[in-house]
Amino acid sequence: MKQIPIKTNKDKFFRQFLELVRSIPPVSKLRPKELDVLAEIMYQNDKYSDLEDNIRRKMVFDTSTRKEMMLKVGITADSFNNNLSILRRHKLLTKENTLVPFLDTVRYKDGYKLEFNFKEV
Repeated sequence: MKQIPIKTNKDKFFRQFLELVRSIPPVSKLRPKELDVLAEIMYQNDKYSDLEDNIRRKMVFDTSTRKEMMLKVGITADSFNNNLSILRRHKLLTKENTLVPFLDTVRYKDGYKLEFNFKEV
């Protein structure tokens, strides 16, 4: 087994995570800004991970949190909403603003491990 240590911090972790899984559909279909928005949603989802699912979803998509995400990514509200639509179209985000289970469970912590198992087909 090969291990590759990656230096990170909480601000960079989710974008780095998405870059690692970028070759796998549907993430492979996303453009850089869409990846940035998705990483921000994952960051906010992690930030409020101690709350119940429905409350966490409301907090992540609250107006003030949306503004914070737009500022961090550097896009307008129209562009942000367009990116959300694209994430929904690729089924990475549901109509109820829930991340798909694979992404919803990603949490920032020191020593986080992502394993790839290559199997012959």
